[in-house]
Amino acid sequence: MPAKLNGAMPLKDVDQLVRAGRLDAVLEENAKIILREHMGLSAADCDLLKSVWTQMRDRRNSRRRGTRKQAI
Repeated sequence: MPAKLNGAMPLKDVDQLVRAGRLDAVLEENAKIILREHMGLSAADCDLLKSVWTQMRDRRNSRRRGTRKQAI
């Protein structure tokens, strides 16, 4: 895998931030670089995409917790 993907943050930096619990910082920076600068999306579009991603993540995580409770 290349160390840098199409103008995004270098993977080494991403790895360090994610391991430090700063996933939001990675998402914000990559949204700025890729979605806004490369793709030309507006800040409102980026906010909408992030809110949809957050809802999907939360739904997936709640389903995971529900499955564990049923298995016990």
